[in-house]
Amino acid sequence: MSEVLKLESITRRYREGEGQLEVFSGLDLSVKAGEIVALVGQSGAGKSSLLHIAGLLEAPTSATTSPELMDRSRPLNTSSWPSPSL
Repeated sequence: MSEVLKLESITRRYREGEGQLEVFSGLDLSVKAGEIVALVGQSGAGKSSLLHIAGLLEAPTSATTSPELMDRSRPLNTSSWPSPSL
C-alpha cells in the first residue's frame, strides 16, 4: 500500500518562560492507505501537536517531510478506507 503521510525527524519546541520545552524530537510517522493509527500517551506528550503538524495546522520546529504526500491540491483517495460503523 502507498503512504498517504510521511513525517521524518519531527521536532516540536514551545517557548516556556526564558527557555524552551521540547515536546518531542526526532519523531518519525508513516501512515499507509487503509491503515488505522492510534496515538496514545500521557497528557502533554505531544499527541495534539503531532496531529496539528500532520494536518498542516501547525509548523514543526524542524522536520523532513514528503511534499508530494502532503499535496493538498490532489483529491484524497478514500476508496480503501474502512466504512465507519455507527
